[in-house]
Amino acid sequence: MKTRNMRPAALVACSLALLLVACVFGQQVIPITDIGISLHGTVEKDQWIYYSVDPSKFEFGQNDTGYATFMLTSLSGDSDLHVSITGVPNGIPCTNCIFSADTPFSDTQTVDKSDNTKWPAPGGIFYIGVHGFSVAEFVFNVWSSNKFVHLTDGTPQQAKALRGTYTYFRLELPHLLATNLSISVTPIDGDPDIFVSSQTQYPTSNNYEWSSRSYGFDIVNIQHDTQMNPGLVYWIGVYAYNDVHFTIVARQSETAVRLPEGHAVGDLIEADQMEYYVYNNLQFQRLLISLIPLTSRGDPDLYIKFGSVPTLTDYDYSQRSMGNDAFEIEKASSQLGYYYIGVHGYARDTKYRILVTTEEANTVCADGVSYAGRLLTNELNYYKFSHADTESRVTVTVKVYSGAVTLYYASHSRPTPQKYDRMEVLQAGEQTINMMLPAIVQDYFFAVHGVSNADYSIIISTNQVPSPLVDGYAIYWARVPKNYYRHFYFEADDFDTSDVSITVDPRLGDVDLYVSTEDYFPTKDNYTWSSNSYSKDTVHIAANDPLAKGKKLFRISVFGFQESNFFTIIAMQTNTTVILLDDVSTPGTVTRRDYITYKYNVEGTSNLRVSVQPTSEGSVTVFWSRTNPKPNMFHNDGTSDDFGGSVFEINYAYKGPLYISVYGKSGALVSYVINVRTNYQHIYSNGQSYLIEADQSEYTQFRLYVGSHVKNLVISATLVSGFTKMYISNDGQPANATHYTWVNSEWPGNAFIIQNTNPDFKPGNWFIGVYGVVASTFYISASSYPYYAWLAEGVPMLGKAPADGTPMVYAYWLPYVADDKKSDYALHIRAIAGPVDVYVIQDYNVIPSKTNFTFFSSGDSDRTLYLPKTSLKFSSSLYIGVYGRADFGVPTFQLTMGTSDSPKFLGQDQPQSIILPPKTYSYYQVMNRYAKSKVSVFTESCNNSPAPKVYLSALEEKPQADSSDAVASVALTDYPRSLVQSVSVDSLAEQKFYLGVGNLDYASDSSIYVTTGDDARPSLIKNVLEGANMDNSMTVMIVPTAKASSREMPGNFLTYNVYITEIAKDQNFGVVNMHTTCGIKRSGLLVTSVVGNPASQNIQIKFSVDKSRKYIVNVLAQDNIGLSIPYTPSYIVNGVVIAENTSDGGSVAAAVIFSLLAVFLVLGIAGYIGGGIAYKHRQGHRGIEMIPNIDLWRKIFTCGRYGSSYSTFDDDRVNTSGFGSTNNSSRGEAQPINSSGYGSI
Repeated sequence: MKTRNMRPAALVACSLALLLVACVFGQQVIPITDIGISLHGTVEKDQWIYYSVDPSKFEFGQNDTGYATFMLTSLSGDSDLHVSITGVPNGIPCTNCIFSADTPFSDTQTVDKSDNTKWPAPGGIFYIGVHGFSVAEFVFNVWSSNKFVHLTDGTPQQAKALRGTYTYFRLELPHLLATNLSISVTPIDGDPDIFVSSQTQYPTSNNYEWSSRSYGFDIVNIQHDTQMNPGLVYWIGVYAYNDVHFTIVARQSETAVRLPEGHAVGDLIEADQMEYYVYNNLQFQRLLISLIPLTSRGDPDLYIKFGSVPTLTDYDYSQRSMGNDAFEIEKASSQLGYYYIGVHGYARDTKYRILVTTEEANTVCADGVSYAGRLLTNELNYYKFSHADTESRVTVTVKVYSGAVTLYYASHSRPTPQKYDRMEVLQAGEQTINMMLPAIVQDYFFAVHGVSNADYSIIISTNQVPSPLVDGYAIYWARVPKNYYRHFYFEADDFDTSDVSITVDPRLGDVDLYVSTEDYFPTKDNYTWSSNSYSKDTVHIAANDPLAKGKKLFRISVFGFQESNFFTIIAMQTNTTVILLDDVSTPGTVTRRDYITYKYNVEGTSNLRVSVQPTSEGSVTVFWSRTNPKPNMFHNDGTSDDFGGSVFEINYAYKGPLYISVYGKSGALVSYVINVRTNYQHIYSNGQSYLIEADQSEYTQFRLYVGSHVKNLVISATLVSGFTKMYISNDGQPANATHYTWVNSEWPGNAFIIQNTNPDFKPGNWFIGVYGVVASTFYISASSYPYYAWLAEGVPMLGKAPADGTPMVYAYWLPYVADDKKSDYALHIRAIAGPVDVYVIQDYNVIPSKTNFTFFSSGDSDRTLYLPKTSLKFSSSLYIGVYGRADFGVPTFQLTMGTSDSPKFLGQDQPQSIILPPKTYSYYQVMNRYAKSKVSVFTESCNNSPAPKVYLSALEEKPQADSSDAVASVALTDYPRSLVQSVSVDSLAEQKFYLGVGNLDYASDSSIYVTTGDDARPSLIKNVLEGANMDNSMTVMIVPTAKASSREMPGNFLTYNVYITEIAKDQNFGVVNMHTTCGIKRSGLLVTSVVGNPASQNIQIKFSVDKSRKYIVNVLAQDNIGLSIPYTPSYIVNGVVIAENTSDGGSVAAAVIFSLLAVFLVLGIAGYIGGGIAYKHRQGHRGIEMIPNIDLWRKIFTCGRYGSSYSTFDDDRVNTSGFGSTNNSSRGEAQPINSSGYGSI
């Protein structure tokens, strides 16, 4: 609560007055010092909280007229308001109160200054007591007619106003960021209108900037722009067209609104957006959450989750029916704490009303059906009757068979002997209680109280006569008055196999449709299926729908919404629906006066082209609808006749199903071909990402509206797999390779940053064409500053950061979770090109920057910014500012947000670095949208340590070494020291799989790469790098040509990048990693690059080195998007490349020494033999006897047997061409050294 500065004397006087109050009454009384500012509190059942207010705080002059308003809103439970001017309220009932407002849930009372019986005497004060009828959380406020009422973001407040008067409110935004602001007024009674200004404090119907003057619910949406409206205060005037009682709420788009129990709150939801509410459940009880659309546009859906905000995939309960959505949480299933409620715009923008009520267990009564009951003394049985008939009364009859009972009625959900609207007792000598109630549009609640042990029956009835419907036959010009029901029933004999479709088409006025198979006719608050759009309504029920509970008799209620309503109604059983694929022609046939129905799933807000071409005699009419699964001539959103033929376009077809019916107009049997094609999809500059699949050589078109407020605009395609090009045009025409303003072919993914200073920038409709160079999957998104863009958990967003000091700002919602379930969060920053500075803060009063941040990360490498849970505020937003640097230009980055232990996104064919501490894992998720069966994953070390192991699973999000369904990697033998690990699975036809990387006893610096189907990297036919004779003192290397991947663009050549690193002359391959791609880039120096011709078998590359030094050399064959494959490294010695295929333990020096020793040995043996032969020849020996030491050699070759019984050799049998011969045989001839051969020196 805010406090104002008070002078010491005033402060002392106030303290003495409060002390006096406490002493006199023995109660703690809280003084209210700030008029118009809400106080928040919780009161226990049957307890009191007391406040006081001095009328002088209202600052009325002596002769001024005016009034004071006392407002109590129960956010949860039921609290009651009591006001006195003679002391604190003295109990229940309050005998010293000027009024006691004990209506259920919320109370609002006004006191006129001129009423001396209710206004304190001079020097007197108001005493306020808040009494807990049950345990309750509440908001209390008091204000005067000459004061502003202060609104708090997301907190509802009630007020009353007399006809022709204004009630003024003040809203102060606490931050400088641009935001979307909505201010809504939901009437409880009367018709309020709303006028808003940022310039004048007292807006009126003649002086305002924004207004809404609809009958009933009103809402104003404001795009708060800090440039156009630098102020942070809005003034709101609510005008009472008649006496009004209303609830007002101001909210920003990211705010979760508190829902008051028992009173509806209204708002507007846009397509594909989610708005959040929160309800604090203080006791175990039955909860009813109702969502009611107020317009015919769109269809809001209901998502509920206890403890944290729901999403479209993470929720405890959901209701996604057409029209009204309602969900009941039974008492046994209820939990104490916060329920978060999400309202999702399924299609188009929709005004809606949401309501939370609590009920005891009720017996829901059908019209005219008797229910038996039994009670013990002081027991209660509860009943509920839904009714909206303003022409016939409701009659309640209780027949008592024994004992005595009392009947209580209330318009709220808790009629008890202490709180009720009406009561009837059993008169002496009577056995029947009768209660007549007026026909009001509401639920009626009853309680039967046992005065003594009793047996009884109760019946609640009206006077309705239903009409039967016959399959396929319409009833024309049926009539229903306003707020009255017209009842029908339909017997669906073929419901086991055929759908049921019921349509009402108002010819005059407007009606709503409600359907049920229960034993009573449905109402707008108690039904199984419904449609309450403006104009035509259809309920479609799938064959054998379990909601029908096996029944085939459908009860139908048509509710009159306007004063006079005439309508046509038809019920029919129809065949199944055919699914249409994008741009796939589908043949069909239809008989005359019959329908064939199709369904086409729109992936995102799009422009569609629909074509139906007859191929036989006869004609057809095409009906389409976004909401009616069986469009017909009575209920459709459009027909082919409306568009001049059987080819037409549907603009702004929102995400979700589109239903198309082909109706046989003439001809006994008409054949035709139907085709639906997406021309372009709509995207929005709020950061929302859409997952798109693009075929090879095909364009996917998008349209984006760019406002004049935009300073920085980022449009990006974040690649999941494949390769794309992006074209942008801002002249209203689709963008492609021949028509564009900007083009981008970067990899991985395409990203633009376009600032309003760009001479080609202009507001309006922009077109984005994304071209699939190969079959690709990507996220498309657009973000604009000064607004922030929302990040979704686990979804990557590619971006560029301006270098002029302005940021791109992103937001991420941290849901509420219990303390024991909170997690650390992680922001994964992928630095694709250039450095970025990232600042994170949770204070939306300021833009995150180098002077305002809680977390910070800077650099030009891939990294993760960890956000510990102890430093985070949950149920709040994170704001992330990304800045470029003036000394680099425009960097490219990718952000992914999520809990620190959740798997990170890993794009296909995009190598990413990994830094792993010892004994840890890093987890990844990989999307495989094309469900290719072959998946291959590689990790490679960037230093001399082994690469981390990989564990692949389609089931476990965090696979590890001991996971039962994980496949483990193995070290590739082509690389030494386990520098590369690989796992490959040939039968993983899943659209998502998970990786665990790690399981090492030491820290790891490595890289990970995943590919599906054929590897996107080049492949090597031969991996050996060979040398040749030096050319003009330049080193010459022969590189075998690599082969481009089958997924590479045709016509593109590979680039061969040569890296070298110097080593000592006594060192070998083991001292440095020149084997893997990241190791080569980390350790080597790029000396030259050559573009190769794939038609050549080898490429000759020349470069200069210092011939006195020793090097390791390797080559990376790189494709046009940067994917590389390494060769086997070689040495450079004396300037010559030596292809040494030895292990790391070998040495060129050792090999050279061994070779020299072998030469010396051969020369020695040759000298010994030659000299001995010459000496023996001079001694006269001939033939074999000339061999020196012939006797020794004889003994050696005969194993010592020479001179024994064996004969001596005969000279005539000696082959003179043998050992020592001068004959140049092929085996004995010395071969010359080939300087270009393997291992040459």
